[in-house]
Amino acid sequence: MKNREKNGKGKSKKNGSKDESLVSTEMASIPETISFVFNCGFGNKVLFAIGSFAALLNGLVGPMLAVLFSVALARGSNINFEDVAFDDIQRVCQGLLLVGVWAFVMTFIQTVCFEIVAFRASQSLNLQWFAALLRQDAAFFDIYDVPGIATQVQPTCYQYRRGMGSKFGEGIQYATTVVGGVGFAFVASWKISVLVLAILPVCIGCGVYAIHLSQTKTSRANESYQKAGAIAYKTISSIKTILAFNAVPQMVLEYRKATKEASKVATKFLFQYGAVTGLLIASYTAMFVAVSVYGSHLLYTDIERYGCDPTAGMFTEEACGTTGASILGAFLGFLFAAEGISQVATFVEALAEARVAAFTALQAIKRKKGAPPQIFYHNDEWKKKAQKDGGVSDTESETVTTNRQQQQQPPRNRWNSSEDEDEEVSLEFRGTLGSNIDCAQLLCCRRSDDSTVGRTGSNEVGRILTGPLDGKGVKAILPRFEIDASELEGGQQPSEVRGEISFQNVHFNYPRRPADQALRDFSIDIKAGSTIAFVGPSGSGKSTIVSLIERFYDPSSGVVKLDGINLRDLNVCYLRSLIGYVGQEPILFATTIRENIGYGNPNATTEMIVEAAKQANAHDFIESFPEGYDTKVGDQGSQLSGGQKQRIAIARALVSNNRSILLLDEATSALDSESELIVQEAIDNVLAQKRLTTVIIAHRLSTIRNADVIAVVVDGGIVETGTHDQLMAKQNSYYRKLIEKQELKPKRTQSSSICASVDEVDEGTHTTDTDKNTDDLECYTCLSRLDAPQTHEMRTTSTLSRTDVEVVYYPKFVPDADIPHVKFENVCFSYPSRKSKRIFNGFNLSIKCGETVALVGPSGGGKSTTAALMERFYDPTRGVLEYMGYDVRWLNLQWYRDQIGLVSQEPNLLNDTIAKNIAFGLRHATKEMIIEAAKQANAHNFIQSFPDGYLTMVGNKGSQLSGGQKQRIAIARALLKKPKLLILDEATSALDSESEAIVQAALDRLMASREHTTIVIAHRLSTIRNADRIAYIADGKVQEIGSHNVLMEIPHGRYLRLVESQKRNSTMLSLGALGVIDSHSTRLSSPPSSDSSTSGSTSEACEEELVSIGTTFFNSRRVWREATKDVAYIVAGSLGSIVSGAIYPAWGIMFAQTIDLLFQRVLDCSSDDEVPVEGFGSCQEYWTSEAERMKTQSIQVGTSWGLIVVASFAGAISSKVGFGTAAERLNKNIRDTTFISLCRLEPAFFDGNSVGRLMSVLQDDTTKLYAFAGEPLRMFWIGMSSVAIGVALAFIFVWPVALLSLACIPVMGYALSLRMGKVTGVDRSRREREDLGSPAGILVETLLNIRTVAAMGLEARKFEEFRRSLLATAANNKWESIKTSISHGLAYLLQHWVDALLLFFAGWLLHAYPTKFTFLEMLNSNFALYFSLFGLGIALKEVADRDELKLATSRVFYLQDRSSLLDPMSLSGTKLD
Repeated sequence: MKNREKNGKGKSKKNGSKDESLVSTEMASIPETISFVFNCGFGNKVLFAIGSFAALLNGLVGPMLAVLFSVALARGSNINFEDVAFDDIQRVCQGLLLVGVWAFVMTFIQTVCFEIVAFRASQSLNLQWFAALLRQDAAFFDIYDVPGIATQVQPTCYQYRRGMGSKFGEGIQYATTVVGGVGFAFVASWKISVLVLAILPVCIGCGVYAIHLSQTKTSRANESYQKAGAIAYKTISSIKTILAFNAVPQMVLEYRKATKEASKVATKFLFQYGAVTGLLIASYTAMFVAVSVYGSHLLYTDIERYGCDPTAGMFTEEACGTTGASILGAFLGFLFAAEGISQVATFVEALAEARVAAFTALQAIKRKKGAPPQIFYHNDEWKKKAQKDGGVSDTESETVTTNRQQQQQPPRNRWNSSEDEDEEVSLEFRGTLGSNIDCAQLLCCRRSDDSTVGRTGSNEVGRILTGPLDGKGVKAILPRFEIDASELEGGQQPSEVRGEISFQNVHFNYPRRPADQALRDFSIDIKAGSTIAFVGPSGSGKSTIVSLIERFYDPSSGVVKLDGINLRDLNVCYLRSLIGYVGQEPILFATTIRENIGYGNPNATTEMIVEAAKQANAHDFIESFPEGYDTKVGDQGSQLSGGQKQRIAIARALVSNNRSILLLDEATSALDSESELIVQEAIDNVLAQKRLTTVIIAHRLSTIRNADVIAVVVDGGIVETGTHDQLMAKQNSYYRKLIEKQELKPKRTQSSSICASVDEVDEGTHTTDTDKNTDDLECYTCLSRLDAPQTHEMRTTSTLSRTDVEVVYYPKFVPDADIPHVKFENVCFSYPSRKSKRIFNGFNLSIKCGETVALVGPSGGGKSTTAALMERFYDPTRGVLEYMGYDVRWLNLQWYRDQIGLVSQEPNLLNDTIAKNIAFGLRHATKEMIIEAAKQANAHNFIQSFPDGYLTMVGNKGSQLSGGQKQRIAIARALLKKPKLLILDEATSALDSESEAIVQAALDRLMASREHTTIVIAHRLSTIRNADRIAYIADGKVQEIGSHNVLMEIPHGRYLRLVESQKRNSTMLSLGALGVIDSHSTRLSSPPSSDSSTSGSTSEACEEELVSIGTTFFNSRRVWREATKDVAYIVAGSLGSIVSGAIYPAWGIMFAQTIDLLFQRVLDCSSDDEVPVEGFGSCQEYWTSEAERMKTQSIQVGTSWGLIVVASFAGAISSKVGFGTAAERLNKNIRDTTFISLCRLEPAFFDGNSVGRLMSVLQDDTTKLYAFAGEPLRMFWIGMSSVAIGVALAFIFVWPVALLSLACIPVMGYALSLRMGKVTGVDRSRREREDLGSPAGILVETLLNIRTVAAMGLEARKFEEFRRSLLATAANNKWESIKTSISHGLAYLLQHWVDALLLFFAGWLLHAYPTKFTFLEMLNSNFALYFSLFGLGIALKEVADRDELKLATSRVFYLQDRSSLLDPMSLSGTKLD
């Protein structure tokens, strides 16, 4: 990218994400950075100009003060000698009052202008960035870390605002001060100026290096704490998965390791940082030494030579060529300039942050339509090779160096670092796929055909993939930007659309897998108004077809057309407005049900929303909620069951009347059979009325039998097409095999449907040899008709080769009927977040050891609740749940969960490799165990098809995998555990028929072994027909229970209706055919109404738990106890801080001594006969004596300054190391304790508190406790010791001035605290809550669900919501800016006016009591106090943050003290081993 500068290397990671991050240390140019200021309108430019001019004038205050103070001290030194001097002091005081007013006015104008300018500019940046992100294509979000971007935008905009706000004005102000101060210094005394200029670079260098060290320490510690934060986020967001696999100790160890690393990094630089800080203070002190020694040298040399008066106080006396006033003026000029330089350095740092922020935003903002492709390599070596061998140039590619550095020619799959092991794993993991594909490969794998890899529409990308390197080293490819959904104009927008879709020779590669083709020479025509269904194995490319129709991506080659028009030529926004989409994993927004459905049609009325809900069979369960359609669904629909979410998503797609195309990607996958039947009928009715072109992706083949065309997709290509009848008529039809697998009679086991399962079974199982040359088509037809006897005494399983079938019979297991494995006895239960909604009401169920029990019933009826109770995520409200005859509440929780393996309906994968996800919860899992578990789950082959094999990153929540692939990895994870109780909660719901059959075969073998008790929750009844018993759950109770045959014999039984509804062709149904479904059964999708009068709390009320506690749990003594565990460091830090604090009043004393030295009055001696002082024989003798006295005094003063240099160095090191180490240890301990406490809480707590809020406590609030042992405490001790010593010295020298100063201390302290807040740049905006309705909340929710937003064309609507929310925050900004500006201006006004008051009072005392107080005593008293007040301002600044500190501490201690109802780390309880 042009016009950019670098500050560091490469790109950093965000929150531990393995995706690319937009966080960068590269900086935008200054014009680019300021451009956001200038594109906010002419008014903003005017404000910027006015603010800049005011800052320029405000910068002159420093030189003005240098002039006034030098004059005041010159006049004050003679006040005992002439009365006119007091009049001069009064005029100086009047000057200070005017300077105060000047500073107030200029500061107010400067601050208010830049605050308003920065706020508008940051809003402009916010809006432009969000708009740019909304217009990006799906490939952009595939490449970059979406959660990282989502959580990065707001903080980055705040960072920009800080750099372009008052800090920018201060940069102009203090730059003027530097120039003016140096200019005045040279005018006053060029000799002193030259000397100070020689020292100044040392000061500046130390300051710059101190800032660099601070940034390095902070960035490295932050990076380490980000690792800890990533672990915490992974744990909290997946808490039930963590608990189910007893992985809390593992996550705690990982977290503590990360915090230990962060603490080590943070303390590593403390000594160095303390030394540099001490050296910085020492270098400033060295300027005093230079002025004292060299300045006095100039004076006593002139005195000895010419007998001049250095004070130039008497008009009758001859002044020296270099006077005390000129030396002091030069010094004060540089003193103010030095202060200005330090503040300019702060401004430069803030501006650099703003430039980094602008660059980060501009990466997305500048990526507009036509932007060239970007190639991401694994490391720089691959990039260089590509460039050398004819790849892309620097401007066409980006290099991303991953943590796992690749070798020159790395093996495709690597497990360990050993080359031998790599080769072995590579051979074991990957088989060769040639032109003749065997059955197992065709059924289970996505082929990697080298002949087609590299087809792309981009010549640049093509050169990489087909060049000399053959695409090696390429990590990802971001294609040319051609899909811009923000364009409302441009592109064709036909007035009439028929809906005819055609794919012509389409090839496609996903950006993150450029060498793995998802579609290969894919061609098909879809007639207008027809319904086409795509079926096939998971990962075969079915969902990719939908993505291309939605134009989330463009084909690498080939073309997709709508009504004969290339989709590339259509307006993207217009295209997506024609399409209704229901995805495999429904995404709901954190608002009401009404608004979620209304998102499908901006003009939807209440009647339309209700009708759509009825069509989707959602109306009844919605109405059962207390708030009905105004019920909040929670973050991503967390308050609803999977089926309920899916039906709302379907209603959202049906509510629009303007659709021409309907895409249903597993739209009914989460529904029970009865709901599916009704929803499918509704969809069919809509299709019949509107004649929509409908594309269905389905694994449940019963839902697509009436489709006009059914296309079977395997390995990215079409293998056969036809109607249901046509395909069923073909003997060797692939589709027919799928149908037969789903409709096997109970006497036929699932495993008998798999030709290729020879690769998926245990080595110990007997199989027959097969003919390796069997034709592929014969392989398809090898499905055996297994007519094994169906008896109650035998259980059947089979193991098949490609030609033969061997049936293995197991004798019936007879468990002890008196001791059931699991028993529910009169269980009543309501979720804590909705206590008024009773799920179970007298629930009874007994499950025998080794038995397989299937749970069926309507969605939302409580089936998954049984799994949650068995996992002890919750305990029954009433009643008992027993395990092996023991109340589960009496069993050790860790041991109990070790007995259970859980595969949930929505698999939760961690952002790590496939291998680590499978091994999760079993730390000692070997490579062989992982591979075997993957094979059992039918995952091994598709894993091997990935370039990185088992080391493939699954992405955030498994985003880089298909639904079926995620589910199979989750199943492998559960199988690896070899549990005694296996809970399968819709474990095969996302699998295609082939995969389901193979996985089911593995599960059947586990069930048949009788080593596991299995509870199966399923909507697909074909998967549970062989269960020992099937329980139908409804109305909070078991309504029917028995074997499949027994339940099928119950007239009009509920299970019977389920089976019939799955057999029935839904498109042939009419409303009259639904007579068997009574009105009661259609309402079973929602929990039954509670018969309790208890109102219960809602989820929203629970979420306020951490907010409502206020400061109740604040306990400062407790924190001090924690901090004082490292008492040695605290003592060392305190002693160092006291020494550092004493330096400020010591500076004051020595500054007074220096002034006294420079203003030694030499009386006029015109002749040797009139020597003004007795004891001297001549004027020369008098002059020599005065010169020697000044020389001796200068040595004493210089030595004293040298001692301060040593003390400042030692004090800085001791205080930094002491308090820094104590703070980091406290920080680590608090974080660790809080995280452990959080992990120990019951899942109900996480139901009611958002991940963001808990992460805020863990990451932000714990950091605030740093104040009890870190930098705030250090500065507090420095400030307090400084003031105490300063006040004591003031009383010793001139007690009246001390009394007045004490009276002024509150005012001065307040003024200095305001100024310190201004200097440190307190960012109030960072404290804004990131609730779902806030700008940050809307932004995060939108970007995390960007695919759904894009599919529904919600970009404009979400942008408008964001804009309105952003503008709402601007309502009070003007008044906030005015208040801030007044406080900043008031700080200067009060400071200068108090200075004037103290100077006037001191002058009056010297004038009124010339014999009682001397000039030196007055200087000592005033400057000891004046310098000590700098420390006071710092101390009061820390006190100002006490309220926020108390709130943060209270929240942390609340989490630490909150007792857990279900402690996963508890050692109590019985173990039955």
